[in-house]
Formats: sequence, C-alpha cells, structure tokens
Amino acid sequence: MNVRFVKYVLSFYGKGGVYEMRNAEGKTPTAQLVWSLLPAMADAMHKQGWNWGDGDSMDREFFREEMLAPLGYIN
Repeated sequence: MNVRFVKYVLSFYGKGGVYEMRNAEGKTPTAQLVWSLLPAMADAMHKQGWNWGDGDSMDREFFREEMLAPLGYIN
C-alpha cells in the first residue's frame, strides 16, 4: 500500500472526487485519514481472505466498504 493508492482513493472519495464522500459533519476523507486506516485495511483483508491487488479498483472498493463506511462516510 502506497502513496499511489492513497491518491487513488482520494480521487474517488475525497474532496472533489468522482464519488465524494462526507461524514455527518460534512467532512471528506483526507490523506491523513486514509494513511491512518491502511494498517487496519491490511488486517481486515487478511482476516477476510482478500489479497492485495496492487491498489486496483477492488482494493479501493474494499477500502470504501470496510474502512470509510463504518466511520459514517457516505456519498
């Protein structure tokens, strides 16, 4: 997981992203938030039997569903 993946996630779900997400306070995900959630994402992927796909769309969707949605981010 790397800088490219963080930028990729934000290009979809961050401010001005294709599918911009916001929480109840109206905040969009930030690079700091995405970076902070990456270790939890790796653990969740491992526990659920997922393999890292080199930052592809499946990884991005997994991040959205497993990391952002539980924090109240919706689009």
